[in-house]
Amino acid sequence: MIGQQKHLEYTEDPEEDGLIEFVNERGAKALEIYREWKAKKAKDSLASNSPNIAIASERYSATSPYPNAKTARECEHALEQFQGFVGNVPISSVDVINVHDFAEFVGTNRSRKLIDKKLSYVRKMFDYAVRKGWVGNNVFAGLKL
Repeated sequence: MIGQQKHLEYTEDPEEDGLIEFVNERGAKALEIYREWKAKKAKDSLASNSPNIAIASERYSATSPYPNAKTARECEHALEQFQGFVGNVPISSVDVINVHDFAEFVGTNRSRKLIDKKLSYVRKMFDYAVRKGWVGNNVFAGLKL
């Protein structure tokens, strides 16, 4: 069989060149299927490793990211507010649409400074989640109000 494939590669016969195109098309399709499978497997492993928002917030807060008690309470409140908004879902299921909706929700009748502060607390928790491998990327990164 290997000898035949070498013969097909070096042939000048148009009928056999059609076979090479057929094999190349099948190979490209197989590669596409493999890449889709690989991406799904990576997503599934993230989802199975991903805690829900409450657990992620608790673990993040346990690292004492803010030494000041007032700031730590503000962070905790922002994380609770986020959890109340999206629900206690796996952190890997939060998407950009949830983030923008939350930003609009937080922005109702509040100052820009307060909105930025609340979003910053949640963004930093998502940075922590990226470092822990719970999410592939921080959906809060690059958020423009």
